[in-house]
Amino acid sequence: MTPPFLGLLVSPGYPDGVPRLLERMVRWCRPVWADPERDDPAAWLATAPTAAGLSAALASGAPVAVWVASASDLALAAGEVLTVGDDVALDVDVLAPPSGIDASAVPPMPPFVRARWRARHGLPERFIVRAGTVGDGHRQSAYALASVVIVEADPAALVEAMAWGAPCVTDSATAAAVGADIGVDVLVGDAGDLGDLAAVLADDQRRAAAFGRSARRLVERTFDRTGAARRLAGRLGLVEWGEDDWRGRLTDDLAHLCTPPVARIRDRFDSAVAGVVGETA
Repeated sequence: MTPPFLGLLVSPGYPDGVPRLLERMVRWCRPVWADPERDDPAAWLATAPTAAGLSAALASGAPVAVWVASASDLALAAGEVLTVGDDVALDVDVLAPPSGIDASAVPPMPPFVRARWRARHGLPERFIVRAGTVGDGHRQSAYALASVVIVEADPAALVEAMAWGAPCVTDSATAAAVGADIGVDVLVGDAGDLGDLAAVLADDQRRAAAFGRSARRLVERTFDRTGAARRLAGRLGLVEWGEDDWRGRLTDDLAHLCTPPVARIRDRFDSAVAGVVGETA
């Protein structure tokens, strides 16, 4: 099936975040330059509120999104269109993180799974990892297996560890930098106390699991690049499933993996979710 067209209204000097977003949106649509006077795409994306043709696109009746890069842009676009951008302070409708992670490529690992993998590989039951002390070649494995990850003054490392569902202990400045809710997404303490806090958390699997789940959800909401593209595609009506339709999103993931319609995994998926009501992913 041919994906729907997303008409682009491009202004001079478009923001760097636009191509990053479009690179991921090609999974659900075909972004092309379009003329509102002549073309009829399924939806529109303008790279600025001042992009030529925006008024005509609004008059077409198709959904319209506008990239906003400043408070003045937001004032021009608010109320008429769907706003999208990479500045958290602007409170746009769809946040496309300037730096983040593709969460779909990182499987969250709950504490009991981590414990079984540690046992299999002969690692200690309490395996506390301090970000920055592990080489790049082993960093992801460490974040996937750690009982707790300690992160100091490194927001990017904290985001990556949280994406793996790792319970994290950090300083208040780093927690604030990623918008983490202290005591819910991460545990916070002074530099000299982080090791002791991590040891206590490592011995409380139930509490560690709660931190890991909440941290992963924070990453999915705020730092997941593919998730942002997926949300925008849903808000623009470029996909058949809605923003809260978790079944549709999972079916879409199967399609993205080139899963044949007659594959047995689709039957197993249907059986697994049969009768599930009121759940959200």
